[in-house]
Amino acid sequence: MIAGMLIATLIVVLSFFLMPYSIPVFFIILFGLVFSTYLKTRQMSEDIKQIKGKLGLLSEEERTDLGIQAYRRLHQDSEWMSNTNQEIEEELEKDNENGRSNRNKK
Repeated sequence: MIAGMLIATLIVVLSFFLMPYSIPVFFIILFGLVFSTYLKTRQMSEDIKQIKGKLGLLSEEERTDLGIQAYRRLHQDSEWMSNTNQEIEEELEKDNENGRSNRNKK
């Protein structure tokens, strides 16, 4: 409640000083508030699902959805890790080859 009043006061002050730009500034601030609220709500929803999962209170549909999300996350992590490992191995092989060629030149 207090935050809303402060934001409203900020908008009024900005609109007074930035007269021709007051409408775009208003919509930018409004978009930021709505987007922030959406992100907080989404995070709370995910937290509630995790709590329900730990307590065993999930419906069958939610359990399936959470299982699919966990599988995708695990698969993406393992895929990323194997790609990273492959890149590291290639760099090590290049370094090893460069080290051998430098030693042969000496």
